[in-house]
Amino acid sequence: MSFTGTPDEGSVALVSTSNTPKISGEEQIGQPQYFSGFSTAHVTDGRGDKKTFQLSTSVQSNGSKITATADAQYSSSVLAGAVVNWLKVGAYDRDFQAGISTVVSQQLNKGFVLKGFVNTVQFAKGFNSKPNVVAWISGIKLVNPSTWSIKVSATAITTGGFDISIDGPAQDIDALDVTWIAYPASRGHITSGELSFSSPVPVLETGDQVETFRSTRLESPPRILLGVSGFEIVNKNGKFDLEVTTSGVTPAQFNWKASVKDGAGSPKTLVSLTAAYVAVVDL
Repeated sequence: MSFTGTPDEGSVALVSTSNTPKISGEEQIGQPQYFSGFSTAHVTDGRGDKKTFQLSTSVQSNGSKITATADAQYSSSVLAGAVVNWLKVGAYDRDFQAGISTVVSQQLNKGFVLKGFVNTVQFAKGFNSKPNVVAWISGIKLVNPSTWSIKVSATAITTGGFDISIDGPAQDIDALDVTWIAYPASRGHITSGELSFSSPVPVLETGDQVETFRSTRLESPPRILLGVSGFEIVNKNGKFDLEVTTSGVTPAQFNWKASVKDGAGSPKTLVSLTAAYVAVVDL
């Protein structure tokens, strides 16, 4: 699917005070075409039997405001909070292409750990040179895992398309939506990359991290779309808690931190994390 224009982005923080699988929020904006991902999610299996973690994100617009939705969907899931990040792709610049690739359990070889399972994406229109491609998780369903574990990334990028590579225990992955955007590597006012953290033992948080932009063409501090693209989190009583935040954005870098803390006494469960980002300077 092809979309055109200079991307915009934002986020809507969602908090629930009731026992519900679905929460929504609104932000005033102007007529985006949009894609979504998450940087924060707090989901509990209400039965406490560690069965399923499911989360999907979406956004809708009526031209003057955007409604972001996080949906746990699974009947016993309780969604306590989320941050849904959204990306606008306008209608005036044909440099950009974006879409959503869906993988379902029937495509996976159950009983094996996926290493580089791929979904191949063909661009609607080829690029003149190899583009930059960013991919992140916008919907996911994991079933019966002892550890929440998955990683998606854009690989084998050419002018005509790329592969979405998926790593993780195939028997745990029931469904997955991967959102992606591709743009010319020479394009000004935009850059992208991937945040990465790993630890030999589970931790509560990453501590302060610094990401340096690979592009030197950012004239002012950009706005940042951040989407989780992978994680390994120990499953404690069916609770999934993850929060990724950014701060201190300059034209050269920004700070970021990830945490699995959910109040006092939270267990150390974070083993690794990746998050894709797109940084855009307002013109």
